[in-house]
Amino acid sequence: DYDPRYEPQLDDPPLPGEHEGRPARDPGDLGPKLPHLPGLNGLRALGLLAVLVTAHDVDLLQGGFLGISSVFTLSGFLMATLALAEWSQTSNMLLGRFWDRRARNILPPYLAVVAFVVVLQVAMRVGSVPTFRGDMFAALGFVTNWRLAFPSEGFASSFTELSATTHLWPVSITVQVYLVFPLVFMLFMLVTGRQWRTSGYAFAVLAALSFGMAWTLAGTTDDRRLAYYGTHTRAGELLVGVVLAYLVLTPGFRSLLSKPLAMKIVRNGAAGALVALVALWFLVAQDSSSLFRGITLLNALLTAWVILAVTMPGPAASILGFAPLRHLGEISYASYLFHWPLYLLLTEDRLGLSGVALLGVRLGATLAAGALSYWAIQGPFRLQIVKVQPARVGAGLVGCAAVLAAAVFVLPVNPPANISLTVDDGRGPGDLEVVEPVSGEPVARVLLVGDEAAGSLASGFASWNQNPDHEDEQFLVDTHVTENCPLGGSGVRRDLGVEIEASLECEAWRPRLPKMLDAADYDVIVVVMGGADLGERKIGRHWQHLGDPAYDVWMAQQIDGLADVLSGNDVPVLWSTYPHMRKVDPDRPDNQWTDYDDNDPHRVDRLNELIRSTVAARDGFEIVDLTAWLFEIPRGEFNSEFRVGATFTEPGAQAAVEWLAPQVLEATGASSSDE
Repeated sequence: DYDPRYEPQLDDPPLPGEHEGRPARDPGDLGPKLPHLPGLNGLRALGLLAVLVTAHDVDLLQGGFLGISSVFTLSGFLMATLALAEWSQTSNMLLGRFWDRRARNILPPYLAVVAFVVVLQVAMRVGSVPTFRGDMFAALGFVTNWRLAFPSEGFASSFTELSATTHLWPVSITVQVYLVFPLVFMLFMLVTGRQWRTSGYAFAVLAALSFGMAWTLAGTTDDRRLAYYGTHTRAGELLVGVVLAYLVLTPGFRSLLSKPLAMKIVRNGAAGALVALVALWFLVAQDSSSLFRGITLLNALLTAWVILAVTMPGPAASILGFAPLRHLGEISYASYLFHWPLYLLLTEDRLGLSGVALLGVRLGATLAAGALSYWAIQGPFRLQIVKVQPARVGAGLVGCAAVLAAAVFVLPVNPPANISLTVDDGRGPGDLEVVEPVSGEPVARVLLVGDEAAGSLASGFASWNQNPDHEDEQFLVDTHVTENCPLGGSGVRRDLGVEIEASLECEAWRPRLPKMLDAADYDVIVVVMGGADLGERKIGRHWQHLGDPAYDVWMAQQIDGLADVLSGNDVPVLWSTYPHMRKVDPDRPDNQWTDYDDNDPHRVDRLNELIRSTVAARDGFEIVDLTAWLFEIPRGEFNSEFRVGATFTEPGAQAAVEWLAPQVLEATGASSSDE
């Protein structure tokens, strides 16, 4: 299908004005077209399959996200080749036509997916997160990548459902590059004139700068997030494709490739490049410290080699041009758009399937949606079955986007499926008024927030109220407590070595908290929480725990997100340090507490350091050092009369509240008879 005679010749491009007097263009003309290269669609298909399998959380293919990087490079190659082809014919580039062509390819299925996400959220609560509206507006504005680079609400990951627009970040980067590239291209070409190859060198410099910025930002977890999602740090992967386009369309380079030895090297090396590319997709983890210190560059260069090999007859062109791959590549863009919302919809809980069976259903649904979108939505725009003036097409697409934006603004954001946000009245965890004054009016209304350790303190407040010495210092205590619920929210973790997922009560704990805060006029909030965070948690594809630098950064974000919620009502917050523990598994009576890493005191100390850091940075927050107090009691923090595992006994809770209550009274401005 490939004939080098179809390539634009740029050896002696026309000067501005040389094409004056040429026939007027057909209004429906979309500009130059590239020769059909089936292998490029095959490369797209491989990238799509890598992403789809990785999104299913298959540990074997942990680096499939690099398929996106390969598509970036391919997109840059095609974008620049079309631009150079038009310049070779007209010594100019029609910006309106370039953007119209991109819009017809990108926007129709993209807006269809945004509409699909809105429907899923309203009808089935799929993708229901507190950031839903912001996520949708970011998607409609093609800035999802920047929203992910600078998340406004770090606690969103604690919800049972994930955002259904997270996967749109590569599209946002691509659109941003498409908007800027033709302007930079025209500037470079006009400045260089007959020395147009210098423009290719300039784009190579820009690519190097992009990779350099990514390398610089790869030092810390927070900066790696910016490196991963930033347009400036990912543009280099597209620009490698741009530089390749300049090379391919340079007569001298084409002449070199026509030599038998050079052609043999490219053809035979392509097989190795393709194998190396796939190997990267299998081996490189998303949180790898070397991802932006050579891996993305290597991925782009290997992809460029494969693209180059596909432009000539040979094994790479034949393998990647295989009919099933070719057709899959044609629907790859639409399939990618639909895959993540469908994955969130088609879950193990909903379908009763897991493993390969669930993956098969997800792949089938994704490819079916992609095929339908390709033929019913993309086709009429790409093939111009109905020829419409670009202005009308643009107005129609903008109108659709405006309607979607209005729907996002007006329609309610439902809570995640299976989670009730109602506040009970005396019927279980999270109840109101579980501890009431014994006599008189309460001097303070307290919200006790946390896990089983916090819950066990309720009996201590009841004992305080029953003590005649505290007749004038009565508390009204509400609790928002769920056992074995981590600060880090829902997700897969290990508790005493056993892999578990959070209960529905735990998944509802964070979204219900604002309801609790709104349910009453509290004078003070007391937080005792963290025991469930001492085990391991699966972050990405790796098990991590407190003390791991990347995990500590993630945990700090979760603690800070909870603090954001607690600070919303302008109420004093007393946040307790978490005591060391000696938990054991009752189902394994022969094991000792030392057999479990959850009891490692260094993990508790690190958790308390993170809590102290958050509290110190906020007005109205104070540390209550429960750990230090426990050190001072008889037999210390592991006195079995006071504590069993993570919870306080009744005598322990009574003693703890006797120590804690004066601090609560001081925070509320009340006086204590103990002072």
